[in-house]
Amino acid sequence: DSKYLFGEIAKKLFTAEDVILTVKGELNVIAKTPVGDIELKNISFNFDKNFKCCHIQSGIIVNSMEIIEATRDTIGIRGVATMTNPSNVEIDLNSNVEFDLISDQNIEIAKMTIENFKLKRGNEDINVKIKYLPDNDRGYKLIENYLNRRSSLLLVKSTNETTSTYLLQKFFESLEFKTLLPGIKAQLIDEIEVSLRTKDSFMLHNPLKTKLYLFGFTSKVINMFNKQIATGITEPSVDGIVIESGQSRKIRIENTNMDVGNAIRNIKDCVNGVKENVECVLMFGI
Repeated sequence: DSKYLFGEIAKKLFTAEDVILTVKGELNVIAKTPVGDIELKNISFNFDKNFKCCHIQSGIIVNSMEIIEATRDTIGIRGVATMTNPSNVEIDLNSNVEFDLISDQNIEIAKMTIENFKLKRGNEDINVKIKYLPDNDRGYKLIENYLNRRSSLLLVKSTNETTSTYLLQKFFESLEFKTLLPGIKAQLIDEIEVSLRTKDSFMLHNPLKTKLYLFGFTSKVINMFNKQIATGITEPSVDGIVIESGQSRKIRIENTNMDVGNAIRNIKDCVNGVKENVECVLMFGI
């Protein structure tokens, strides 16, 4: 029927195929002229209309992301992305569409919603919401990459619930592409204070739109001879040290295994361009 036919045409538009529609028939018209009406009968017409495919090779490019909410079961992320439509077909649903985000191990780790889906010709900036599902190791890796300013490459796939518009379900059925989720652009650590007499400390900034909990911190300093000359830790906190959204807080570090002589001598190495290697691990909760 016509619904099925429309669905198949829409499906082809999201593949690498162009769609050619042949329009043919006969016209019977009456033309009004200064000398009277002229009746024209059985005028045949036959022409092709070409619709270029809407194969989204570049996928969705997520330009920025920020965590806006967090619960025990989900983490909400809001972002701005660019979607490229190379075809001559424009679609405006005036409603949201939802996709699954799949890891390289074929595990669903998040839901992505495009608000007020509109697919214009050319480049279009869109608002997206990502609902992260933290119930597997791959999902935790996504947030870890985000906080470490690293990107994550994921597969975007449509589902039976992508759209409630029946005529466009086939339109999204074959839609599958990749997206790159960027890491956080803000700095988490503002400044570090080092003292030989008192406890060291650093300022931890929370750029997220939700509370940040610090449960622990460990670090080590390795000199040019690959020898560890210092370690720094914070006392583990069961409840976590709370940093409110947009705020900074000074975190005290307990120094252990501190080789003061080597630490002072390595100042000379640093001045001469031999830098220390510093590794640290922050244990966060949001």
